[in-house]
Formats: sequence, C-alpha cells, structure tokens
Amino acid sequence: MIYLNISKIKINLKINDIFKKYPLKDVEIDGIKKSIKKYGFKSENPIVLNQNYEIVKGHHRVQIAKELKMVKVPCIIKQYKDINDMKIDAIRDNIDRRNINTYSQVELRSELGIIEEMRKEANERKRLGGKLKGRVNLPKASKGRISEKIAEQIGSSDKTVRNAIEVIKKADEETKEKLRSDEESIHSVYKEVKYLERKQERAEKIQDAIKEAGRVKVSPKIDKHIHNCDLIDFKPKYKYHLVIADPPWNVSESNSIIMERKGTTNITRDFGKWDYFKNDEEFLNTSNMWLKHLYKLSADDSSIYWFCSVKYLSYFINMMLNIGWKYKNTIVWHKTNPVFDVSTNYLDSLEFIIYATKGSPIFNGKGEHNFYESSIVMGNERIKDKNDDALNLAQKPINLVEKIINCSTVKHQFVLDAFSGTGSVSVVSGKMKRNWDAVELNKKSCKYIRQRLISM
Repeated sequence: MIYLNISKIKINLKINDIFKKYPLKDVEIDGIKKSIKKYGFKSENPIVLNQNYEIVKGHHRVQIAKELKMVKVPCIIKQYKDINDMKIDAIRDNIDRRNINTYSQVELRSELGIIEEMRKEANERKRLGGKLKGRVNLPKASKGRISEKIAEQIGSSDKTVRNAIEVIKKADEETKEKLRSDEESIHSVYKEVKYLERKQERAEKIQDAIKEAGRVKVSPKIDKHIHNCDLIDFKPKYKYHLVIADPPWNVSESNSIIMERKGTTNITRDFGKWDYFKNDEEFLNTSNMWLKHLYKLSADDSSIYWFCSVKYLSYFINMMLNIGWKYKNTIVWHKTNPVFDVSTNYLDSLEFIIYATKGSPIFNGKGEHNFYESSIVMGNERIKDKNDDALNLAQKPINLVEKIINCSTVKHQFVLDAFSGTGSVSVVSGKMKRNWDAVELNKKSCKYIRQRLISM
C-alpha cells in the first residue's frame, strides 16, 4: 500500500460507467464523509487503482477526499490483464459493499457471469491450441443457466431473475434507471417489454403477410373466382389464409312454416334439398370429408370459421381437433329480431360459429368479444330472386362477415368463401382488398353471386 497524491489518480471511463449506475444515497455519502473527517482514511480499506493509476474501487471515497481537500490517500496498485479483469473487481466491490436492490444485483451479477463465461471460453480456446474459430463448447462443469446461479446467490426466484435479465436486454436506459432506484418494479417493466415485443412481432408479421400475399398473381376476372362445383372437387392453385364456411346444417323440416310478425311474409324452415341427409351419421361423415378437404386447402398459418347448429357443435369441435385444427373459441351470433315460432318454445335467436386455427395465423381481434349482436339480413341487403323470394334463407349480415375477415386476415391474403350461398363473404373480401374464391354447388346461386360482384 502507498499514500498517493490525489492529483495523480485518474478515472477510467468504462469502470466509471459502472460506478455512475449505482450511486450512493445522500445519507450514505454523508456517513462516509463524517467517518473520514473523524478517523481519516482506513488503511485496511484503501483505494484500488490499476497500473495507470485509474480507479477500480473507491470512486465515492476519492470524490469525498477531493471535497475535503485531502492531499494524499492510501492506495493499492494492482496489475490487471485487461478491462474485463478490472470490471470483475469493480462489480464485485459494488455487489459486496453496497445495499442495492434485486434488479441492480441481477444487472451486476449477470454482467459478471457473462465476463466469467467469456474468460472460461478464452481459457478453453487457449487450452485447445488457440486456432479454433467460432464458439467453443465449454466443459459440462462450467455450464448452467446464469439466472439459476444468480437466483441462488441473491435468494430470489429463478423467474424473477430471468425476467430481470430479459429487461436488461430490452429496456431503455431511462427505464433501467427507474428500476435501480425502485421507481419501477421488475414485474411491471417485464410485462411492458413483452407487450411491446409482441406488438412489434405482430406488426412485422402483418407486413410480411401482406408482402407474401401480394406476390401471388391472381386473375382479375370475377368468373375465374366463382366455382360452381362440389367443395370436394374444388382444387385451387393456392392455399387460403381464411376459410368461412356456412355448410348445410341438417336442420330442415319439410312442409313447415315459421310465421313472422304480423304484416310480413311467412318463412319456411325447409331450406332446400341440399340440407337433407338420410340420418345424422351421413351428415357427420359428409361434414368430416368437407373439413378434411378444407384443412388441405388452408395455408400453414390460417383460420376457419364454421357456422353450425348447436345440436352438432361438440361433434364438429372434436372432428376439427382430430383433423389437426386447433379449436380457439365459439362465437355466438344473437339475432335481435328472430322469426316468431308458433310452437311452445323459446325464440330460436342464436347461431354458433366455431373458430379454429392451423399454425399461427394473423389475429387482429384483440379485445373482441365472442358475442355478436345484430338483426337478421333484411331490406336491401337481402338477396332475392326474380320472384322476390329470398335467394338463401341463411344469408349472413355484411357486418358480421366484415368483423371475421378483419380479425383474421390482412390485405391481399386469400379468403375461401365455402358454401358461398349469396356470396357475402366474396363481396366483403373484394371490398376489403382480400383475394377470394367462392365455391357454390347451386348453379342459380352462382349466377346471382356473379351479378352481385359485378355491381360492386
């Protein structure tokens, strides 16, 4: 140890950065100042300098000594190999001698762990001849997650330490300052970091999806996208990011009439030949074939919305799971003006839509409820044939279709309007700048779908 003139002591900027991040509180500085005034510098706790007289340990005491106009202070001169050697000493000094919070402990100890791992890797490289390029596989004894070691050292949970390390990597310096001073908690900042990360990932995913879909060349001719065929026979050249399917429900009743409110037209519950099956087994087997085919037609990251009766809801969910779809939710459409049924029963005012996914598709519906409320299609929105009869009793409202397309696609992506009916999905897709294809077995319906699209 030597007593060195304080004017010869220098600052190393890289070491000083560590010192500045964890300043002592005013009360702590006052305590040190009073102790030095009364007892002077303790020789058993000298300032530690490197060979260039730069401070490694003792920044606060040097600062106080200058304020007290001291001329000389006790110092130890150490020979350091490099800046990392100096950092290890400085960090350990902060860890051992300072009353710092959990975040600061993790920040210091994780930097120390990284430096030590780098040192071990350098030593291993040297042991192997120093000619290897790239990373060196360290011996098993030196491996182990830094977070686990730190958690054990400071008596905190591994999860808290892992969250803190994530924050260290991704938070800005202003936020880190608040964490060091206890103005913010690790938990709250971690949640914010992950939220912003997911938001950024989602924005990038959307942009990538728009670019990818925009590269596919699609015919501008409407007739090329209206397919008058059975769904099973439909074999397109590309895959779909969204399938909206309103298939037969197997709920028709022959010779049945549902009476609407006074002054309106009677509506039958007989939807047509396409909604009749010999029995439930035939209906479910056919539906299973459709769902399998739609799975093949769907892109790796895609969604499906499948309209169905509550009677078969659980059957379809199990079917989809067995095929490979991931069941996400069931959306309920509540009709505010259901038809009046003369039978002694509750009004039939609900329709169910199974929402399932394949891979990790786009979802823009954060905060959306799985409940939609609107009237059944009426007035000018209802598509009618030349006899002024409803073309399709199951026609869905435009607003509902818009909501689905907006939640599960971005511009230029491909939408399959399966069991197209009146073509509402295709119409909305076109207006929202999505690529679309309509598949409809009924020739008459295809004619009206074409007319509707041409008049857009």
